[in-house]
Amino acid sequence: GALVSYEGDLEALRPYQSSVQRVALAYFQLAASVGEGNVRHALFSLVCIFNLPFLVYTWFAWVQPSSVLLIGSGIVLEYFGYGFGFVGLTLFMMQQVAPGKHQMAHYAFASAIMNLSVMVTGAVSGFLSDALGYKLFFIVVMLATVPIFILSRVVPFRDDKTNR
Repeated sequence: GALVSYEGDLEALRPYQSSVQRVALAYFQLAASVGEGNVRHALFSLVCIFNLPFLVYTWFAWVQPSSVLLIGSGIVLEYFGYGFGFVGLTLFMMQQVAPGKHQMAHYAFASAIMNLSVMVTGAVSGFLSDALGYKLFFIVVMLATVPIFILSRVVPFRDDKTNR
């Protein structure tokens, strides 16, 4: 069989090289902020990064690219986005929900709620995408992310003077 060539795909991605480098640097800076236990300052950025894959898949639904490298890059971005998002959610749960006398029980309960939301949305997403079509489905997904952006700005933290 014929070998697949990716040279054209690589050249098409070349204009985005500096943007990719800036995004990678931002990831490392955010990771350092989270690593210092500064979840309050990193939470909104983590929410943005966690929801970035939804934007990518919305774009994929509209454009339906055929480039293997472009699609692969979107999938890599999905893993980065979800990875950082889950780190942020886990740190938030550990620092804000779980502290106290029964840390393990609080963390287990918060984790169960998080996993339940993943299970429920996963169970209905196939039916919704079939009923709405990919384009409208991903627009609905993008609209469904709006509340978490708002919540990430107003969620109280235990170290707030008003919440002690």
